[in-house]
Amino acid sequence: IARGVRLFQVVPDQTETEQLYHTALAELARDDVAAAERTIGRALAITPATQQAGLCEVAGAAFYDYGADAAAVRLFRRALTFGYNPAIATTAAWILASTEQSSLRDGQAALALLAPQRARPPADATYHSALAAASAEVGRFSDAVTAGQRAVELARNAGDRAAEALLQQRLEAYRAG
Repeated sequence: IARGVRLFQVVPDQTETEQLYHTALAELARDDVAAAERTIGRALAITPATQQAGLCEVAGAAFYDYGADAAAVRLFRRALTFGYNPAIATTAAWILASTEQSSLRDGQAALALLAPQRARPPADATYHSALAAASAEVGRFSDAVTAGQRAVELARNAGDRAAEALLQQRLEAYRAG
């Protein structure tokens, strides 16, 4: 007989949307991505339109944290239907460019998500890292190196040594093709 203990936190002052979000997190923890997506769908159905993009963003991040890349991208794309958000687009592009799920990986789609930012690229290492990965995914390694170098430089300027080291490793991979 398998026995276990489940711990629950009682949060009496949460909204129905919050309750559904936390239920979806529990379903993700059980590795039931389909149930979690259905639960988030129910939460979105009762959430005011003005708050749906935010719910999609936080839910997408949670799904990504649990390794549910395809569901995360679907949520991020839904968030973008409410208006372009550079941070959301960058995260979705990163997933599309770097996921281990070959059926989801799509460098062209990642570049398209980043396109609105290309005219005035942000001074953000995350954006440049996603651009580098997307460029490499479509075989544009010189573009990947340029974006990767900028990402390393921005991380260095921010004093983020851990990010700098990680980005430097990726840059070397882009240089190697």
